[in-house]
Amino acid sequence: MSSRRSILRHRFLYQAVVALCGAAAFAPAYAAPPPVADFAKHLQYRSVKISPDGNHIATDSMIDGKRHLTLIDLANTKGINIRPRGDDELNEFWWVGPNRVMYTLSTVEGGLEQPRGTGELLAVDADGDANDILFGQRVEGQEAGSHIKKKKSELAAATVIDTLRDDDEHVLISTIPFDSGYEGSMPEVFRLDVKDGNKSKLFTSPLRNAQFLADHKGVVRFAYAPGVDNFMRVMYREGDGKDWEDLLEILNPVRLSPFSEPELEGALHLGGAKGKTFIAEREQKDLNVFDALKEHIQALQKAGKKVLIGNISEA
Repeated sequence: MSSRRSILRHRFLYQAVVALCGAAAFAPAYAAPPPVADFAKHLQYRSVKISPDGNHIATDSMIDGKRHLTLIDLANTKGINIRPRGDDELNEFWWVGPNRVMYTLSTVEGGLEQPRGTGELLAVDADGDANDILFGQRVEGQEAGSHIKKKKSELAAATVIDTLRDDDEHVLISTIPFDSGYEGSMPEVFRLDVKDGNKSKLFTSPLRNAQFLADHKGVVRFAYAPGVDNFMRVMYREGDGKDWEDLLEILNPVRLSPFSEPELEGALHLGGAKGKTFIAEREQKDLNVFDALKEHIQALQKAGKKVLIGNISEA
């Protein structure tokens, strides 16, 4: 009996040792904490956008400490990096057609921590060809003796209003001169050719330093900007060539992030009645949702109510 107990005891000890060795072999290895520098690194990619035809991907990639535009052909998974010149780096980019990407640049000047936009507009084909400046101060001038209308250098900054989803050859932009001064100036709105940079003027803004919103047909319907009296003015028009009319005037506007409460002392979430979603209006092909929005705002104002507009984009 004692010999049997001894055998069992030795077998148990052997199994225990094997189990401990196995546990040690598969125990997680606790590496050293990551260096602090890793937390200060820029994101390798900030945004990825697929082309309208689904054949290419455009993304902003961090290479050698600078943002580059990277274009990838999904058929062969080959990519090409569009390297900005000098101290410039990629700022924003948009697909403006199945095979054309428009982008802007920024640069770091002096002691500024954040890069500053150059105000230029550039575009490149999905395969990296036809990379050119379409608008800005570094545009090459027209050749002497040429009667062909070409883009020219301009001391102004451009902003993309709308990429015109039904037009692969143009975008809507607004421009404002560099010498506008402290109070700014009235922006001009153009239709810009995404291939050669030629542009045609559509109108001059009704507001100083305005931003714009176009409808699904590419018609600019809203203009909005803060005034010198701290009131945000919102103007509306029914269509091209129509008169602008004041729609809203708001004191001390604030920009809200979707689904977040302001982190301010004394700020409370008070809930509120659900706003109008315009789902039914958006489903009617013969109805413009901007017209429905205008009528709803005017009806609320006529009833003595204050209006708050919220928007969610799934871009």
